[in-house]
Amino acid sequence: MTVAAVASNEADRSRRKPKDMLLIGALWLLVSVAACAAQIPAMLAGFLLDHADSAGDDVLFLVMTSALALLAYVDRQRADLVRQVAARRVVELRLRRYDPLTGLPNRKFFCERLNEILRQASTYDEPVALLLLHLDGIDAISDVHGQRVGDAVLIAFVARATSVLRRGMFMGRIERHAFAVVVPDAAHDIPSTFAYRILGALAEPMQAGGLAIVPTVSIGLAQGTDIPGEQLIRRADWALRRAKAEGGAQVHSFEPEMDQQLRRRALIERELRDAGAGAVTLAYQQVVQLDTGNICGFEALARWRSPSLGPVPADEFIAVAEECGLIGELSDQLLRRACIEAARWPAVVSLTFNLSATQLRDPGLTDRLLSILGDAGVDPRRLELDIKESALLGDGDIAASAIAQLRAAGMRVALDDFGMGYATLSQLLTIRIDKLKIDRLFVAGIGKDPHSDAIVRVTIGLARDLGLTAVAEGVETAAQLALLRSEGCHQAQGHFFGLAVAASEIAGLLGLLHTTELR
Repeated sequence: MTVAAVASNEADRSRRKPKDMLLIGALWLLVSVAACAAQIPAMLAGFLLDHADSAGDDVLFLVMTSALALLAYVDRQRADLVRQVAARRVVELRLRRYDPLTGLPNRKFFCERLNEILRQASTYDEPVALLLLHLDGIDAISDVHGQRVGDAVLIAFVARATSVLRRGMFMGRIERHAFAVVVPDAAHDIPSTFAYRILGALAEPMQAGGLAIVPTVSIGLAQGTDIPGEQLIRRADWALRRAKAEGGAQVHSFEPEMDQQLRRRALIERELRDAGAGAVTLAYQQVVQLDTGNICGFEALARWRSPSLGPVPADEFIAVAEECGLIGELSDQLLRRACIEAARWPAVVSLTFNLSATQLRDPGLTDRLLSILGDAGVDPRRLELDIKESALLGDGDIAASAIAQLRAAGMRVALDDFGMGYATLSQLLTIRIDKLKIDRLFVAGIGKDPHSDAIVRVTIGLARDLGLTAVAEGVETAAQLALLRSEGCHQAQGHFFGLAVAASEIAGLLGLLHTTELR
């Protein structure tokens, strides 16, 4: 090849080189983009799997899954992954909105739908009614016959209740044993009619686990238009409480005075939260040993003065503290103060403190009480815990376990308000306690009502036969005291022995001049 030819070929290659490089670069870019695109489905699927629980916008989720399915169309494996993610999401969405046992909307989803109906109704100024249904005694059924039977009763109840509802009405499970029914057009569909229809549908026995069971149902009814859904539920709940207080198995409607009670409760909650536990004080009522006449202990009683309402009864503000979740912190701080005072008393003088049903469900209760006692230097055997009969309702097994732990740690347990009809004699065999406290209602009837006399005598005899200490509450007269002594009652407390006093007055009641001598 001549020199000229070689030079010509080199010139041609020089001219083609930029084109070849451009083509190679374009191919490399195309391959890179394709490789990245192939990873997009996996990346999106991985993101959805990692963040499925926190995805708050369902519309966004559907758009993303649709785009993911389109991108993964050419890749069968990634398409399967998309389907798995979508299926998982559908299950999660259902669990977030519906009760798994009954299939009804849960409280959150029910309230969303209720608020939407109330908004639509307010446009036309049409009232919306809410029926709040509570199954009474379902825990007792589960305890006796097993959880499967209890669940079967709930499912049968839902089927019966929904069978009488009309189109447009819907039902939700808003608590464990509480269900709500919305009547959207209350002006035309009389809500009380459907409430009584539900009671009628439940009158026939339900077949569950081979048993014929007729559960007791109480119904509260409330109506409203331009109010939030939760407020309508609260109104129905107050009506439900009245229905249960009147014996259950009936319908009770929300009344105007109940609204005042609701506002009072809201005010008490707000002021309790703002003031904190430090605003609640303690007074001490003496407990007297009847065979000797000596003071054997003091019961710590909570006292609170509302800035706007004045003195509020302990039963009222304690109940509010339980409902709004303040009772745990409040109780701990009050017990800590009471134990500091009790450390100054003689070792033979006990401290009585009240526990609520809510606290019995706290698995850390015993350890926390022992810690408070230890910090104050008080022997656990000096602490007596009053538990109301009503605390044994519901989760009876949990209450029995909690009481057993408290007693095993050395503390004593008294069943308060005994005789009011909440506890059964069989529970005294399964739940070990140390004391029976006779309710003040029966003590007040001593010498006036033969039935009260009989109940007091039977209770004292029952305590004696079971090896328990009988304590009479609310003793106010010498005649009451005389009968209690004659029947062999062990201890008593009440205004007859003096009013509740501040901690600073206890030393004088015990006949001691210097509190330092009590150590």
